[in-house]
Amino acid sequence: MASRLVNKLAFEQRSRAGCSNSSYVFVRCSACSFYYVYDEELEELYFDPAKLTKWSASISQSAPCAGCGAASWKLIAATEVELPAIATAGWYFCISTTR
Repeated sequence: MASRLVNKLAFEQRSRAGCSNSSYVFVRCSACSFYYVYDEELEELYFDPAKLTKWSASISQSAPCAGCGAASWKLIAATEVELPAIATAGWYFCISTTR
């Protein structure tokens, strides 16, 4: 996945989360395009950019989407083209300025 889109330092400063091996990516719901930040190392999915609320990956696979409530959905890696929508969704503080 495209971890270069997430500024690791900015995300960890605000979330007080992660570990030295954490690698973050923007992902979206396949049903509604609700955006999340996913920590590939710890397998944690962050769904609220204001509170930085998270689920473990095992919970997120059985939980409804936080955006649309769909019971059956998949995570899709976001691309650079989606950055304006990601910023509007509240994740502006951790968008990397270098690609």
